Amino acid sequence: LKPAQLEELVLVWKYNSFHASSPDSEESDASGLDVFIAPSFCSHSCMPNCWWSMSEDLHFEIFAGEDGLESGEELSISYIASSRLETLKTHERRELLAWNWLFLCACRRCLQRDITCIEPCNTRMITVLSYAEEEVYPDFNVFCDGCDARDLHGERAYYYHCDLCGYDLCPACAEND
Repeated sequence: LKPAQLEELVLVWKYNSFHASSPDSEESDASGLDVFIAPSFCSHSCMPNCWWSMSEDLHFEIFAGEDGLESGEELSISYIASSRLETLKTHERRELLAWNWLFLCACRRCLQRDITCIEPCNTRMITVLSYAEEEVYPDFNVFCDGCDARDLHGERAYYYHCDLCGYDLCPACAEND
């Protein structure tokens, strides 16, 4: 097995696994990551059409939401615990997903919209996923031009950058929620 293949397999396992605890374990904190076939094909949504649970015998169960499912409809579950899903703001949910799964949520609840540079050029800004992309300013901290938040590339999972004028915004300033 080549190193690149091993890395790819580890990433597939990491991003398609679920936290599981064994009820039979004598250790109260015994847990691990389990991979299940069906949910690994489900997409994330902050307004999922399905929900899931882990049975006592550690079987993964997926249930249709209140509205049911249409024939051919894509199954979506939330990667965020339902207890947190309703309390987090859009930029907080996106931050959590970007840190843990390396994507910016564009589900219908988040309604990814174009973020435009406020000053001076009014151009569409790009989204920079901090740990998935090279630094915009290598060896320098990125500051939010809206609120002066420090080290956006190191402290945030993502931020917005204008390639034309170099303006940077943290998620809270850019998304105004």
